[in-house]
Amino acid sequence: MERKINKSTITKYFFASVFIFALLNMLLSVVPLIKQAEVTGTKSKIQEEKHNIIKQNLQGNNDVLYNEVKELAKIVVKIQHESRKDDNIGILAEKLVNKINGILSILGFDAVDSLMIQSKPDESMKTKQIPDQDYFHNFKANNHSYSNKPGMFKNTNEMVQSIKPDNYILSKVDHDKLYTVCPEKYTSRGYFDLRNDLYPNLFEKLPCRHSPKSMLVTMVMNLASYPNKEMFQTVERISHGMAQYFPDIPVKIAISKTHTQPPKSHKQFEFISYSSHQSDIWNDLILQVDTPNVLLAQNVDLITDDIALDRLIREIDDLDVPMIGGAFRTPDGHWNMGCQQTVFRNFTVSYKSGYKHSKHDCVYCDHIQGPFLAKTSFLKKMKFYSGMNSPGLFETLFLDTKLLSDRKLAVCPDSMFHTRHMKIHKRKDWIPFAAYWGINILNLPNGVNYHFTCHESKTGKKTKVGMATPPCQLQVLADAIKTIMTICEENKVTVEITYGTLLGAVKFNKVLPWELDADMIFLTNQIEAFSHLSKEFENAGYIFAIRPNVSKIWDSYIIDIYAEFWRVEIWGYPRMQSDKMLQNSQTPTKVLLDGQWLNAPTNPGAHLRNLYWPEIYRHAQHLADVRAKSAYDIYDTSKFTTCPKPGNMNCLDQYYTDGSLQFEQINF
Repeated sequence: MERKINKSTITKYFFASVFIFALLNMLLSVVPLIKQAEVTGTKSKIQEEKHNIIKQNLQGNNDVLYNEVKELAKIVVKIQHESRKDDNIGILAEKLVNKINGILSILGFDAVDSLMIQSKPDESMKTKQIPDQDYFHNFKANNHSYSNKPGMFKNTNEMVQSIKPDNYILSKVDHDKLYTVCPEKYTSRGYFDLRNDLYPNLFEKLPCRHSPKSMLVTMVMNLASYPNKEMFQTVERISHGMAQYFPDIPVKIAISKTHTQPPKSHKQFEFISYSSHQSDIWNDLILQVDTPNVLLAQNVDLITDDIALDRLIREIDDLDVPMIGGAFRTPDGHWNMGCQQTVFRNFTVSYKSGYKHSKHDCVYCDHIQGPFLAKTSFLKKMKFYSGMNSPGLFETLFLDTKLLSDRKLAVCPDSMFHTRHMKIHKRKDWIPFAAYWGINILNLPNGVNYHFTCHESKTGKKTKVGMATPPCQLQVLADAIKTIMTICEENKVTVEITYGTLLGAVKFNKVLPWELDADMIFLTNQIEAFSHLSKEFENAGYIFAIRPNVSKIWDSYIIDIYAEFWRVEIWGYPRMQSDKMLQNSQTPTKVLLDGQWLNAPTNPGAHLRNLYWPEIYRHAQHLADVRAKSAYDIYDTSKFTTCPKPGNMNCLDQYYTDGSLQFEQINF
C-alpha cells in the first residue's frame, strides 16, 4: 500500500517541480540547436562550441541522464497520486511528463507513463524496469470497477511475453481454430487507485471458438458415506451452484443403497446407488465417464466460479499432467494450497506441504489434498486400489502415480474449491494403508507421526540380502539392547556394546539398518552374577542361555539373549575399559543408541578405527551377507550388494555407501 504524503511534502514537490520545469525548458531550448546545427551546417564559432560540448556530454552520459530522468519520473508518480487534491499540481505534473517525454524522445527512449520507464527492445544496454510489485494485487472479486480515463490502464501482455522465457499467455487468438477452452490474456494498469478497485482481475479470457464443456468434463461425487439428511443438503447446494455456473456439465453422484433417492428434478445429475468399498465406488463412477476429463469433487460442499474450471482444463493439457487440483477453503475460512511432496523410503512415508517447482502460476506436487481434475483415460488405467477406504485411498492413488508412472501432479492455487472440513483420522484408521505399503512410520504434514508394529504393517518376515531391515524389527533389537544394559546396571554387572552395535551407535545413534545381530561384552569374573539375572530377562520376555566360549585365547562364556528372531551375543572378557574407569572412580564413556546412553570403550572412535578397516565411516553390510571370513577382514565399501527386488523401498543399493543423513526417516 502506498504511503500517504503529507501537505508539507506536497508543497516541497510543487516547488521542486517548478525548479525542474525551468531546468528542462533550458535543456530543451539547447538540444534543438544541436539538431539544427547538424542539418543546416551552421559553422558559427559559438554554435559549434555549444554543439560539441552538449553532444560530448550526451554521448558520455546517456545512462546517467536516463537514470536521472527515471528519478524525475518517480517524483511525477507521487505528484500524480496527489493530483486529485489540487488541480494546479495535476496540471504541473502533466507538463512535467510532456517535458520528460521530449528528452526521452531525443535520447531514443520510449515515452514514460505514470508507472514505468521502458527502454526499447533492441537496446540491450538499457535495463527494463518492471513495475513495482506493490501495484499488482491479483485478488478475486465478483464485481470489478475499472476507470475509463485515458492512460489509466496499460496493456502489458507484450511486456510479460518478453520477460517470461516460457510464455503461456496469448496476445491474440486464431479465429479459425477450435480451442478446447479459450486462452487468457494478461493486462495490467499503468496505475490504479486502490480506493476504487482493491481487487482487480487482470486475466481476461479472450473470445474464441471452443468446445462445449459438456464434451470436455464430467463431475463425479461420492456421497455414499454421508448421512441421508446431509446427502440431501449437499445435493441441493451443489445443484444450485452447477445450475448457475456450469449448467451444461454432466454430474454423476454415488449414494448409498440406504439413502432416499433424490428427486429427478436435477436433470443434470445422475444418481447411482452402491453398497461397496469407497475405492470400488470411485472406480465404477470413472468407468461410466465418457468425457476426456473428469472432475473428482471429493468433499466439495459448494460450487462457485472460484473453481476456474477453464483454467484447470487448459493447464492439464499445457502442463501435461494426469491430474491437476486447486486450493481449497473450509467453512471456517481456512485456505490451503493443497500441494504436498512425498518421500517413500526406508519403510516410511513422509508428507510435507510445499513445492519445489512451478509453471504457468501452478505448482508441481506429489499429492493433491483437495478436489482435482484428471484425465479420464489415466484414471481408468491407474485405478483406485480395490478394497481400500479412506484414509489411504487417495494417498495410494497418488503414490502409485509417482512410483509406477513417474508423473508429476499440479495444483493451480488461483482455482479454489469450497469443501467440508477435513476429517482428522486416528492411528488405527491408517493401519490398512500401512499394511498395503509395508511401512512402519507415517509422517503427516501436520506434524503427526504414527508408528506401526511389524504385525500391523506386515513386515515381520526376515529380509533378504541386499535389503534394509524394517525399522519395526530393528526396534525390537534396540529395545533388547537397552533392556540388557538397564538390568545389568541395576544389578552392578558391567557390560559394554561392541563391534557392529557400537559401530551403529557411533555412525547412526541407532542399530545399523542392515544389522543381523547385536554384540556386547561383560567381565568374565561376573558370570555368576550375570547368570542370576536369567529370571529378570525371562520376565521381560526374553530367552536367556549360557554357552562356553570355544576361544582358545582365554576361558570364558557367551550369554545369548533372544528377542523374537534376534540374538544378542554377550561375550565374556577378562578386561574392560568401562570397569577400569569405574575402579578409578571415573564415569565410563557412553554413546547414544535409540535414545539411551550405553557403556562403550573409553574412546569409541579410536577403538573402532583400530578394530575395523580403514574408512570405517563408509558402509559395508554384515560380514555374513558379504561372506567375509571374519570380522577383521577388509570389507568392500564401494557398493551395496544388488537388491533382489529392484525398485523396492528397502533396497540398499539405492543408497550411497557413505553418509548417515540419507538414512533419516524424513529426507526432502
